[in-house]
Amino acid sequence: MRNGMTPHVIDPKYPGAVDEIINLGDHWNEQLLREHREEIIFLTDQIAQHFQQAYVRLREARGITDEWANCLKTGLDSARLGALTAELIEEIFQVVPRVRHLFATAITPAGPVNFMDSITEDCTRRYILRGQPGCGKSAVLQQVGQAALKRGFSVDLYHCGFDPDELDAVIIPALKTAVVDGSSPHVVEPRRPGDKVLDLLELIDSVILYENSAFIAEIEKQFEGVFAEGVAEITTAKRIHDDLERFYVAAMDFSGVDQTRERLLEKILHLAAEKSKP
Repeated sequence: MRNGMTPHVIDPKYPGAVDEIINLGDHWNEQLLREHREEIIFLTDQIAQHFQQAYVRLREARGITDEWANCLKTGLDSARLGALTAELIEEIFQVVPRVRHLFATAITPAGPVNFMDSITEDCTRRYILRGQPGCGKSAVLQQVGQAALKRGFSVDLYHCGFDPDELDAVIIPALKTAVVDGSSPHVVEPRRPGDKVLDLLELIDSVILYENSAFIAEIEKQFEGVFAEGVAEITTAKRIHDDLERFYVAAMDFSGVDQTRERLLEKILHLAAEKSKP
């Protein structure tokens, strides 16, 4: 079940056969909404504008991290990174795999949030990766996840809320083991007996770090500024969305919504019962 409203509109791929649209608009008072037509149009357009500005700023911030990463990659000791990854894989795996793709981090109106400690609550071993963009953190996570699957272990892959193509964490539930990116903005501190910190910045040539120290400091400051601007746009969009939502709350027949919920729940339970039959 998904929320298909703006800004994450989803069209049904197989309407009627596989997908079903639950239109809660059937339960609102259209006359009351028409009375606030101009305000609703204005607020909706404002929300879209601020989200668009947020995407522009966050896309710019993402480009800055690429430039930052390219600087450090020139000094990355790939052989040592490969050796560290291989050693980490061997240390973790001393046993039909399933892979789940999830998120534990997000950029919200309140700023970046993460649930790293929560998702690793059952893990007795946590490998916490430290390092800046370009140090190979995501590469280590990808390879650990692939190694787990090859060895027959189910894995939970947690994608980055800032760049979903990259990973923030890999959890192997059967081994109670996690490898997480513990760097900013989702810093994870080693607080548990089974925690081990791996600082990938140590794999970067010290000469490269020294020669580019001023550039790195400047680009880090630039990233933080642009990122903050993106978050500010999301915050503004949320505030306007709350103003817009007041019109719909006042016009909503929640008893009708409750009836729709009960009907949908009954349908889901029926489908689950049918699927469980031998």
